[in-house]
Amino acid sequence: MEHADRPHPASPTGDLDDSVTPTSPEPAPDHRRSPRSPFVESPRSTSLVFVDTGRVRYVAANLGFGFVLPVVLAMIPWGFLMVVWVADYFGAGLAWRLFVVGLAVAVVASAAVSLSTGASALRHVTRVEFAPAAVPERVRLVRPVGGTELPIEELKRIVVVHTEQQPHGPDDAEPAVSLGVEVELHTATGTVTSPGRFRLDADRLVERLEALLEPAGVAVERRDVAVTRRPPPVRARARAWWDDDRVAADWGVPVADVPLLVHLLRIHRVVLDHSLTTPGQPRSDPAEVARVTAAVADGTMTRAVAAELLTDLNGLRRPLAPRARAGSAHLAAFLPAELADAYRAAVARAAGGDPGSPQVDAARRDLALAVLDEPAPADDPTGGALEPLVRRALHARPYLPYGTAPP
Repeated sequence: MEHADRPHPASPTGDLDDSVTPTSPEPAPDHRRSPRSPFVESPRSTSLVFVDTGRVRYVAANLGFGFVLPVVLAMIPWGFLMVVWVADYFGAGLAWRLFVVGLAVAVVASAAVSLSTGASALRHVTRVEFAPAAVPERVRLVRPVGGTELPIEELKRIVVVHTEQQPHGPDDAEPAVSLGVEVELHTATGTVTSPGRFRLDADRLVERLEALLEPAGVAVERRDVAVTRRPPPVRARARAWWDDDRVAADWGVPVADVPLLVHLLRIHRVVLDHSLTTPGQPRSDPAEVARVTAAVADGTMTRAVAAELLTDLNGLRRPLAPRARAGSAHLAAFLPAELADAYRAAVARAAGGDPGSPQVDAARRDLALAVLDEPAPADDPTGGALEPLVRRALHARPYLPYGTAPP
């Protein structure tokens, strides 16, 4: 099986973004070019070109890249930072000797890496030739040195792999961007891959390959790969997060309740620019806020909060659980005002030593009906008839849309 090593420093089309820096204050014009076709037509064959910089130049570029990069990476920490520290503590003589030793080691390592990348470049497929041009009968894999010719029957299929980088979340304003296209040639003896990703139009490439190879019976497929852009640090992203006013407006709750609700629902929250004299600017993750907003909009939040409060009232009826859990009263902000007031009054009555009062049972009934999203029945369930309704409500309960912040 043949595998193409990647990445490589050379581009097949040289499609770097050119820009002009004008002397006037006007913005520079956009000189970016659209990807050009990688196909080269001739009377005898059609070639899919990955690298068109010349064989010697391509191998030399890989050799140079493999030599220079390790030297730079090794000598920045060793040749400068370490030597300066040694010279400061032990004198310039020892520092100079260490520098020479480090440079010699870096050169030897760079030579080894350079030879490895150069040998790898010799195995890269830089061009694929299909001949004859009308209905291909042979395919030739061209390398910097030599090549391999196969009958078209041994080329089973070609897969065009398009990789796209997508935003990391709702607060990422940058659109999705293409990272390039790879081409996989699946032959009878293994898989050959283009030497890296190239700035090509995936749709046009697939169409051209299908038109060329379908008469020869070779399948052409496209595979799309999505990768998520690495998010910047939380502190940097939090500048675009939502403040408490916007969160309160989205959830329909008082602004004063937002800090504790965000904590109870485990939503990521950051306070920016705070100090001993300034309170700072609280910001909440909009992606996690949006999950709660969606639950509020479709009624799931009301049912989930009602189930939480119903569980609290059930606990208050037990002798060893004389009070509700901290924060439950704040979650009641998501309930209709009448139901929230009934819950608070029932908590006060139960905490005052009367957990079995009709007022507590009425609040439990209303909460159970809110969990089930059912209207009040004609025969009001009380006493023993209330317990099956409560059990049915807790069995059907939805759960709160928690975020990903630690509790």
